[in-house]
Amino acid sequence: MDTLMTTIKPADRELGKTIKLNAIDQIAPRDYVTIYYFFSLPQDVDILAVYRILEQGLLRTSREIPELMSSVCRSRNERDELELCFNHDSAATICLKDYTKPNLRQRWIPGSFKDLEQSHFDLNMLPREHVLAQTEFPDRSWQASLVMQANFIDGGLILTGCLHHTICDGTGTLLFWKTLGRNVSDVTAGLQFVSESSASAQLSNRLAIFNPRPSGTVCDFPGWKLACEGETVSGVSRYDIHQYPSVKFASYFISAANISRLIAMLSTGSAQRPSPTEAICAFIWRNVVKARNINADEFPESRLSIPVNTRTRMQNPLCSPRYWGNLSEPNAVARMPIRLLCGPNPWPIKPASSETESRNDAIASDQSPETSPLLSTIKQIKQAIRSVDNAAVRRLVNLIQHMPQATSLTWDVNRWPGPDMLIVCLHSIGFGPIDFGQVLGVSSAYRCSVGIPKGKPDGRCILMPTRKGLGEGLEVMMQYDTETLQRLAQCGEFNDLFQRLNWARRCHFDTILDQKYNNFRHIPITLCII
Repeated sequence: MDTLMTTIKPADRELGKTIKLNAIDQIAPRDYVTIYYFFSLPQDVDILAVYRILEQGLLRTSREIPELMSSVCRSRNERDELELCFNHDSAATICLKDYTKPNLRQRWIPGSFKDLEQSHFDLNMLPREHVLAQTEFPDRSWQASLVMQANFIDGGLILTGCLHHTICDGTGTLLFWKTLGRNVSDVTAGLQFVSESSASAQLSNRLAIFNPRPSGTVCDFPGWKLACEGETVSGVSRYDIHQYPSVKFASYFISAANISRLIAMLSTGSAQRPSPTEAICAFIWRNVVKARNINADEFPESRLSIPVNTRTRMQNPLCSPRYWGNLSEPNAVARMPIRLLCGPNPWPIKPASSETESRNDAIASDQSPETSPLLSTIKQIKQAIRSVDNAAVRRLVNLIQHMPQATSLTWDVNRWPGPDMLIVCLHSIGFGPIDFGQVLGVSSAYRCSVGIPKGKPDGRCILMPTRKGLGEGLEVMMQYDTETLQRLAQCGEFNDLFQRLNWARRCHFDTILDQKYNNFRHIPITLCII
């Protein structure tokens, strides 16, 4: 059997129930967070048996987190709110696609698992319609909370999951995958289902975590603005297909040694040593904006947004670190003048045999390190992250509640054609080391995307922990027009620290894609529902 779908529906007693969402859930992007896990498998693996393990693992996970089986629906009010509904159509689904079978093999162009590994698991090589289950249905007034697909290819498995952002943020997504990994591992080991674990997501009344506070005004939130007609929280860029050439996904690697070099140089003359996240975010922000050749007269300022998990910052009442929902708003927003952000760096980052030598090199420069645009940028990032506290979150919630609609506010950012960026720091949470048991084990790599970029420069950069075989460090993912990526490749400051991973094979794959993929794009696939 090359295609199969399993539907996991809520219990009859749940039908008709609704779950009210709070203001933070309402302003989350109304789209899907997609995670890709890549597992190496032996050639003679029993594909159907592996699928059944995943199926049973998802069944157990859905029992622990029933909201996975809900539908995201519009509320029956005039505030443009969403809610979670349990109706007859609600379900979590997982689909099997066996691309090793003759009927589907001809459609699978990217090659074997080893080919993907050699390309550093390049998302350019994975046609979304082949590896992701369908989430958009024009005739539906609702969206599924979770859809998954198990794609079996020669030598491996690509497991994908699309979880609606309205349900939860990145931390909630991690809780889901940890729960799924534990349950898949237990199924593999033949262990009995335990209805609740100390590591499970904590389901609570989403409205109860916020007490009334003074709401303030929009002016108190410089990262937000009143939405104009047609604007949404998700739509932060004004795309024009004629404004840019082809767009590509790019992945980079920075080693632990280069992270230490960067921090050492930035610590010179600074009152406080920057964290790795602060240093890398500042460095990427500066170099990407430079590579985009932004006109400082048209866009005098650039804004960097960084989602901050505020669970541990909430007070009165406190919030569990395992709270299931959205609590990564408002984003920390740092602002820098373009001319300062992209100005000349007074001291180069160059190889040094020790941290002391790095500092001595900086001190010996013609200009003081304090004048470095990177140090100014780090100060802005520190201040922005610090300002996202309990009071800020509660003021934002009350401001949204006093608005005519839940979507009356939108992010005051312009990632395209504007110079603003969003950096998502997934390296600090544990997506990578999740163990899926004796059959699958720990994944060789994972990737993440938000929404359907559709070849558009979304201004989103994702920091991820390094995968197997690369050594200690971080991987960095971004999607921009090819001209920007080419200028970034020619930037000595950037390439002194970062290595482009997926450059070599990309052009070769584009040729294959042009020649073969279009022939199979519209072939229908029949699903067997069980």
